[in-house]
This record gives sequence, C-alpha cells and structure tokens, in this order.
Amino acid sequence: MLQKGVITEIVEERIMPPHGIHTRPKGYKLVKVKITSGERKGEVFQTKARLSAIPGLGVDARPGLRVLVHLIERKDGAHAAIVDYNRERYVYLITGIFFGLLIIIGKMKGVKSIVALGCTLMMIFYILLPLLKRGYSPIPVSIATAIVINIIVFLILSGFTNKSFTAIVGTSFGVALAGLTGFAVGALSHTTGIPFEEARMLYFRQMGTPLDFRGLIFAGVLIGSLGAVMDVAMSIASSLEEIKIHKQGLSGRELFHSGMNVGRDIMGTMSNTLILAYVGGSIAFLLLLLKLEKPYQMIINSNLIVGEIIQGLAGAIGIVLAVPLTAFAGSYLSRWKRTG
Repeated sequence: MLQKGVITEIVEERIMPPHGIHTRPKGYKLVKVKITSGERKGEVFQTKARLSAIPGLGVDARPGLRVLVHLIERKDGAHAAIVDYNRERYVYLITGIFFGLLIIIGKMKGVKSIVALGCTLMMIFYILLPLLKRGYSPIPVSIATAIVINIIVFLILSGFTNKSFTAIVGTSFGVALAGLTGFAVGALSHTTGIPFEEARMLYFRQMGTPLDFRGLIFAGVLIGSLGAVMDVAMSIASSLEEIKIHKQGLSGRELFHSGMNVGRDIMGTMSNTLILAYVGGSIAFLLLLLKLEKPYQMIINSNLIVGEIIQGLAGAIGIVLAVPLTAFAGSYLSRWKRTG
C-alpha cells in the first residue's frame, strides 16, 4: 500500500560519481523514513533510496524530503520501499496561485471561471473517461461530452444571452467537425496516435471491454481543441455583441462580415497556439528522433508523429470552421433582444 513519508536521517551513503555519458551520480542512500499517513502513521522504517544516473529516475534523499513509500506486509513485519518524490503539495500550490490570480484579477468573472473549470474537469474525469473505460464508442461519447461542457461553461460565464448561444453553436459545430476530420484521416492513415507502450498497456488491461483505439484519436482531438475553439467562438460572439450595442441598425449580412473580419484576425494566432501545444507535448520524442538520426520517411510515417499532426491540424481546422459558423450564428441570432 502506498503512503506518504518524510526522510528523517541518512544512515549510510554509497554514491558513485558521474562517469562516461552520465552527468549525474548514481547509487543509493540508506535512510530512515517516517510514515505520515495511513494506519502506520508515525512509524519509522529503514530502507534504501536509490539514485539513478538517468534524469527523472530515483530519489536524491536528504533529511526533510517528502516521499511516497510503498509498504509491503510480510510474515516478518512491514517493509518500506521509497517509490518517488511526494509532489502533491506543489500541485496544490500552483493551483492555489492560479485560482488566486483568477479571483484577484477577474473578480466575479474569475469565480465563475473556477466553477466552469471545475465542471469541465468533472465531466472529463467522472463521465467521459469512465464511459470510454467501459468500452463505449468514443465518437458519440466525446461529442456529447464536448457539447455539454461547452454549454455549461458558456452559460456559467455569460448567462442565457445571445453571446452565449452564439458561442455554443460555433463551438459545438467546430469541435464536432474537427473530431470527424481527425477520425477520418486517422482511419485512412491507420493511425491511433497512441504511444506503443501506452497502447500495449491499454490492450492488456481491457478486462473484457474492447477499446476503440482509433476512436480515441477522435476523443483526443475534441477535448484537445475544445478550449481553443471555445476561445475563438466567444471572442467573435463578444465582438458581435459589442458591435450590435454600439452600432444599431446593422443588417445580419453586415454583422456576419464583421464577425468574419474579427475571426480572421483570431484564427491565425489560435491555430498557432493549438499546434504549438501539441508540438510542445512531443518535444522529448522529437529530440529522440533527431538524436537517433532517423530518416525523414520514418519520421513522417511514425504512428505517434502522424497522430500528433492529425490532432493538431484537425483542431486547427475546427478553429477555422468555427469562425464562419459563429459569425453566421451571431448574425442570425441578432434579431433576438436578449443581451448581456
């Protein structure tokens, strides 16, 4: 069982200095670790904290360091093994900073943003992922989840207004078309976009509920592009609302052209942002390919690389398509009097 602990004492050190290609020392430290959670809270165990020459592996033990400890119950009593650093409080720290800045700068809008973000995460972790785990088709599940998230977020942030309905329509169609594009190209190219190790682990842990691996790229496109498409749709919807308020008497056609002009300015930067986000997630893999000096043909046909390209460009297609869709929805709904 996994518990939290804190290193209280270094009993012995067996550390080898860096050599060869390694820039970090390796070896182990014999330490005493105090359990700080669970039934054995307060108990002290002696164990080895191994330090690896490979970055990201092992624990560089020192007194006061918070760690995760795996307790193994045996006939001769419990034994402890240090698993990893305990990084939990730093996650809470940066989350608190983020929420604090949202509230300080955004005031009531910031509070609404936090509520909307909470609803989004709940939809993903308590509805989307459990349904995918049970073997439901990723296509209808992810479309429905994206649309519900989109509706909830815009209604929380802007209420029952023309602006919200315009953004909802533009986002819903934009992400759906992005997902369908990603799924179609993924199917034609026989791409899942899932790294081999993750695909293998998922395959052997299906537990009697077959997973649609190719459909997962569709879900990835929808969820990955949802935020960017929502941003574009809301920006256009807000602009159209302001134009309508400050310049009365514009026709639906004129509002549509205004929305298109605003959208053209936005879609370039947002597409760039989305694609860079996908590239950023693959930096280590891209660097590995360069280090291995793989030929271009192998790189451009790699399942993972093609998957990232499909997801990035399909999401960008969703952003581009959201521009005319949102502009049209805004110009059509301009006849309604509900504003805010």
